Amino acid sequence: MKIYQCVTNDMKNVPLKEWTVEDVLQWLSNYGAALGTPKRFEKYHQLFEENQIDGKMLQGLDRIDLANLGVEDEDAHDLFIGIRELNNIVQVPIATTAKPQDDLMNKEEEEKSDDHEKKDDDEDGGGGGGGSDDDDVGGGGAGGIEDIKDDTKVEV
Repeated sequence: MKIYQCVTNDMKNVPLKEWTVEDVLQWLSNYGAALGTPKRFEKYHQLFEENQIDGKMLQGLDRIDLANLGVEDEDAHDLFIGIRELNNIVQVPIATTAKPQDDLMNKEEEEKSDDHEKKDDDEDGGGGGGGSDDDDVGGGGAGGIEDIKDDTKVEV
């Protein structure tokens, strides 16, 4: 089953808490259509208008509230399910300050910096080598590149 979010004239999604009364009325029509009965909830348009049910108020309505407003039991049940589903929709804000291109370039620069630091760490010193438990002879790891160059002398 699809739950339709309210879409304004400029085709941008509007968070439920910011819906106007008109947005709620549009949702009533869309929700009825989603349930297979397009005009089912239109009989409540006047009721919702008179009570100024906007998105913020719609969020908090339960079946009892809907029945107290004058919504029939079966309709109150289905509307309550729709309201619950609307409340479960997670809306993620879209960041508009950084351009995707800038983010990609920053990420590439960070990766290069991380690779460079990793190479520096590899060159700084050797490993600790493995030791043994019972004898005092332990393995020593090779030193850094500088140590290897100093220790390696070739006679001709």
